[in-house]
Amino acid sequence: MFEKLFKKKTALPVKEFIETVMSMINNHFSNDGWSCLKSSRKLKKTIGILDFEVYFFSSKWNQMNKRIEIEYSAHVFCRTYKRPHNQVLSFKYKPLNKELIMPDRRTSYDYPYYNIIYKENFVRVVEDIIYQLSQTIVLLAHEFENDFKSTGI
Repeated sequence: MFEKLFKKKTALPVKEFIETVMSMINNHFSNDGWSCLKSSRKLKKTIGILDFEVYFFSSKWNQMNKRIEIEYSAHVFCRTYKRPHNQVLSFKYKPLNKELIMPDRRTSYDYPYYNIIYKENFVRVVEDIIYQLSQTIVLLAHEFENDFKSTGI
C-alpha cells in the first residue's frame, strides 16, 4: 500500500499526506463507531450527550517537498452545557519517539508536531498516533459506552 504513495523520497502534496494519515487512522477505528470528518480534519464519536473528538492540524508553512508536520489533540464536549463552556476535557498529544520529530526540532521534546514528509517515518507516525489514541480517548469513549450510567452524567 505504501509503495504506491512513495515513489520518490518525498511524494505527495500536503493535503494528500494529511488525508492519507486520517484515512489510515479512520480505518483502524471505524469498527468502534468513530467517523472521520475530512472537511474539518477530525475523528468523532458520540455517546449519549458526549462528543469525543480528535482534531488534526498541519504546520502552516507546508508546501510540496517542504516540511509536512502534523499534530493532534483530543477533546470531549458535553452537548447539554451552553457554549463556549461545553468542553469538559482537552488533551494535546506529542510524539512518544523523538525520531518522529523533524531533526532540527529534536532539541525540544515538547515540540508536538510529527514529521511525515518521508516514507521512513510515515508508518511509524501513524502507528504512534493509533497507539496513543487507543490508550487514551478511544479507551475513555469505550468505558463511557460500556457503562454510561455509572459515570453519573
